[in-house]
Amino acid sequence: MRVSDFSDSRLPSICKGTSRTKFAAIWESPFERFLCIDSDAVVIGDWQSILKETSWQFLALANPQAACSPGEAVDHYFFNREKLALFDPEFEWQNTAYFCAGAYAAQKACLDVEEFFKAVDFEASHPGTFQFADQGIFNYMVMKAASEGKLQLRVANRQYLVPDHSLSDSMRRFGPARQFVCQQELVPEVVHFCGQKPLIQNRKAYSALFTEFRLKHYRNLHGTGFVARIHAWTKILVEEWRVLRPRLARKLFPVSDHFKMHHLWSLQSAPPLTGVFLGFLGSFWQGVFLFP
Repeated sequence: MRVSDFSDSRLPSICKGTSRTKFAAIWESPFERFLCIDSDAVVIGDWQSILKETSWQFLALANPQAACSPGEAVDHYFFNREKLALFDPEFEWQNTAYFCAGAYAAQKACLDVEEFFKAVDFEASHPGTFQFADQGIFNYMVMKAASEGKLQLRVANRQYLVPDHSLSDSMRRFGPARQFVCQQELVPEVVHFCGQKPLIQNRKAYSALFTEFRLKHYRNLHGTGFVARIHAWTKILVEEWRVLRPRLARKLFPVSDHFKMHHLWSLQSAPPLTGVFLGFLGSFWQGVFLFP
């Protein structure tokens, strides 16, 4: 789904370059029923049977048994209650099951696109009404439509938010990580690595499961066997270096951008064998240390 291909000419200017692009899938999805996730999330289990159900139009991935967040948390994560009251004084924020918008399932066109534009226009004139570009508007529109009987809403506890759990808890829950990759017999769930990103270099974040999915992606592209494994790890380590490189530049060479550009070693200018060597080290690391 590309912004340039949207059928509604009003959507690109609102969505391009923001997380509202995934919101637009409600109206622009090529599928009648679909699961949409952020790029820092992975899917485990088989979702086909859930998506074939007709008892819901929108599936909010949240814990239906969780208590409603206190007002201050709603202000921080979803919307400013005082400002929203100016836009919709009848909306009852207390009686909603809030969800993280990083993953959801929906039926195409289940929400009114005109209501979306009204909310966006209000946000433009009252900045700070809705939080995180898409999350506040998403929760408001879904809960509002459901309360008015315009949307068949189902809430399911199928999104594991990694920041809500300790590193040790996640390691126990998904260890060893390899057994959770592309195993259809598992309970369908989305594992969302919001907050600290699941990079290998980030020792404070849980990354093993995400790394396994990255490796699986590259092995699917390059085949099986030892050479493919080296290739997969080379890709990942180059990606990791591209994130690490500007961080090193800021710490080691804070004086001038010109100095950074000419003195910080880059994999892009290194000999091709360097990447292969790092890939070999990564493959060895995976086999010996990371994921037994």
